[in-house]
Amino acid sequence: MKLNRRLMMVLALVMSLAMATTGTLAFLTDRDTVENTFTMGNVDIEVEEEFEQNSPLDPGVKVEKKAGIKNTHAKSDAWVWMTVSVPAALKDALDLEWLEGTSVEELDSSAHGADYVSYLVKHPTILKPGEPTPQYLQSVTLSKNVDYQDGKYVVVEGGEITATIGDLSKIDVIVDGYAMQTESFDTVDDAYTAYTTQWGGLTGGDSGYKGEPKGDDDTVTYEIPADAYKVNNSDELKQAILDGKTSIVLAAGEYNWSGTGHNGTTQSVAIYGESKSAVLKVTNEGGEGGDNDFDGYTVVFNNLTITSDNDWATGWKRMNATFNDCVINNNLNLVNGNHVFNYCTLNQTENQYNIWTYGASNAEFNYCTFNCAGKSIYVDGNRGNTTTLNINNCVFNDNGGVEDKAAIETGTTYGDSYVLKVNNTTVNGFAVNPNGISTESTLWANKNSMGTDKLNVVVDGVDVY
Repeated sequence: MKLNRRLMMVLALVMSLAMATTGTLAFLTDRDTVENTFTMGNVDIEVEEEFEQNSPLDPGVKVEKKAGIKNTHAKSDAWVWMTVSVPAALKDALDLEWLEGTSVEELDSSAHGADYVSYLVKHPTILKPGEPTPQYLQSVTLSKNVDYQDGKYVVVEGGEITATIGDLSKIDVIVDGYAMQTESFDTVDDAYTAYTTQWGGLTGGDSGYKGEPKGDDDTVTYEIPADAYKVNNSDELKQAILDGKTSIVLAAGEYNWSGTGHNGTTQSVAIYGESKSAVLKVTNEGGEGGDNDFDGYTVVFNNLTITSDNDWATGWKRMNATFNDCVINNNLNLVNGNHVFNYCTLNQTENQYNIWTYGASNAEFNYCTFNCAGKSIYVDGNRGNTTTLNINNCVFNDNGGVEDKAAIETGTTYGDSYVLKVNNTTVNGFAVNPNGISTESTLWANKNSMGTDKLNVVVDGVDVY
C-alpha cells in the first residue's frame, strides 16, 4: 500500500473488494465483500455500507464509513461475523471507530496476509432472513501526526519522527462478511470455530488478495494429509471409495472411478494427486450424458488432472465439488450441485465449452485460467432453478477456432434464471455475440434475449444488466 503527494496532503481511502471462497463442505458456509454477494448452499449475505469510494482522508479528519451485514436469503437463518482489515504499516496511525458497545477482537492471523491487520466482530444472535446487523464499523480517521518528509510518510510526535510508514499510493481498508448455517451450532462462537477449523482460518480457500497467480501453479499447494490412503490404479481407487476412505492420494497414472454404484450415497472424500501426472477420467457411463455414481457426494480434488471425453454433457451428476490447483482438460458439465474452482487451469481445444453449468446452483471460479477455442462457459440451468456464477481474478484466453462467441454465454433452458458476478477478470480475444440482445461485451453474451427478470449481471461491482 502506498501513499504519495506533498506535505500534509489529502490521502485517499479506498475500500477494496476481497472475495473469499467457500466450498462445498461438511457445513454450509458463505463469505461476501462490500460489492458482491457470495452464496454457498443455504446461506446468503451481503456487506452493506455507507461510504463514497475514493473519499479524501486528511490527517486528523474523521471520514464516515459505516458497514454491517445483511442476511439476504429468503428463508434461512445464519450466524454471521465480519472482519475489517487495514495495512499493518498503518495499524497505529489509522483509527477505526466502532458502534458503541461493539466487541472487537484483533486477530493473531490476518484474513489478508502479513501486510494486513484484521479486526473481528461477531454478531451475537441469529440473523433472520432479510435482517441486517447494526453498522458495527462507523468511521475511519488517519492520525493527525502523519506527515510527509523527504519522500516518505512518517509519524511525528513531540517534534520528532517516531515511525516511518513508507510510500503509500492508497489506503485499502477491506471489509469481509462471513456466514454459517445455524443448524448444529448453538452460538456464533461455535459457528466461527467450525468455519475456521474447516478452512484453516478465515481465507475460505481464496486468499482474496489481488495479484496472486492464476491457474495451477507450484506456488499454490494443498498439503497431503499424513494419513491419506495411497492407491496406484483404478481398482484400488474404487475399493478405497467403497471402503469409505476419506483422504485418498493418487500415484502417477490414469484413473477411472466409474462403476462404484454409490448413487445417492452421502459421503465426503478428499482426492489428492501426488502430482498432476495423476489423471482422473470423467465419463458418460451414467446415462443421459453423465455419471450417476457419485450422486450426493462431497468431493475435494487437489493437485491433479481431470479429463473428459469431451461430450457436451460429461460430468458427475449431483456431486458437490471443490477443485484446488487442478488442470481440467476438455468439457466438464456441472450437473446440479455446488462447485468451486480455486487456482485451476481449464483447457479446451475443440468447439466445446470448458464448463457447462447445467443445473448447478452455484459455480465459482477464483484465480483460474481458461484456455479455449473461442467459447469458455455456458451458463445453463435445469428445470426452473437459479444458477449463480461467481468469477474472481480469472483470465479467459481465446486461442481461435470459434467465431461470434463471448467468453461466457447464457441460456434459457426451462425458463431458468441466472446471476452472473465477475470481478477483476481479463478477457483475451473472443467476440461480441451478434445474436439476441447485444451486450457489446466480449466477456458475456445474452444471445437468447433474456430479460432482467431472468438474468442479472454485475461486473466489478457495477450492475450492468
